[in-house]
Amino acid sequence: MSATSRNTFSITKRAIIFFILLCFGVLGIVYIFQDGMEKEEAIKQLNVIDARTATEVEILDATGSTRKVFDIVQLLREHGYDVVELRRSANGTLEMSCIVVYNESKKVEAKKIAHLLSIESKRIAVKPDSKAMLDISILLGTDILKSNR
Repeated sequence: MSATSRNTFSITKRAIIFFILLCFGVLGIVYIFQDGMEKEEAIKQLNVIDARTATEVEILDATGSTRKVFDIVQLLREHGYDVVELRRSANGTLEMSCIVVYNESKKVEAKKIAHLLSIESKRIAVKPDSKAMLDISILLGTDILKSNR
């Protein structure tokens, strides 16, 4: 074999090796992006499921301290509750917080919320209302300002 043909053979061999490595690189990148896209799609589907099954909560602020109430809204959202409304109580301030459950199947969630916000479970009232647009109302009183939550 002459030096020229050996050199040509070497260049061809390098080109083939480069092409194979390039193909593996492209396949690897496609696999990584496909895997990432599948994960994103799965997360989106989970969020849709969460939105359908999340407990819908209304917060009535009777504390006089809006900042603490916003912290509570954030806390509830971090724990998967759908805070659909936040407004001031028409009755002014209230000493003791309480929770009203309109959807009886959400009693356990109300107890979890009570525990999360350090509200005594005896302050949970169940008032079934099939026409209610939400599951639970939380009336926050000034006692919530003293809790560590």
